[in-house]
Amino acid sequence: IEKIIEFVNYYESHHINTILYMNKIWNEYIKTKNHMITAFDIMIMYYKDTLNYKITNKLEIFEETNEIIKIKNENTINELCNKINILSKQKQNIKYNANINLLMDKLIIELEGGI
Repeated sequence: IEKIIEFVNYYESHHINTILYMNKIWNEYIKTKNHMITAFDIMIMYYKDTLNYKITNKLEIFEETNEIIKIKNENTINELCNKINILSKQKQNIKYNANINLLMDKLIIELEGGI
C-alpha cells in the first residue's frame, strides 16, 4: 500500500516524468494480475478519499498528510473525478492481459490529458 501511495504522490509531483520512475516501483512490487488490480483499487481509493477531503474536509480511509493536502489543493474536483475515471477504465484493461508496461505508460499519458 505504501509503495502505491508513494507512486501516486510521485506522479502528482512529477507528472509525465513519472514514466521514467514507474518501472522501479511497478516491476519491483507488482508481480501478478491480482497485485495490479489491488494497486489500482488502492489508487482509486486514495483519489476518492482526496476528493472527499476536498469537498467535505474529511478523510475516511487515509490519514491527513502533506501529500494529500497538496493533491487536494492542486487539483480541481473535476480533475480528481477524471483521474478516478481514468484509473477505473485502465483497471478494466488488466482483465484483458494488457502489457503492464504499456498499460502504465498509457495511464500516465491519460492522466496528463494526452490521448
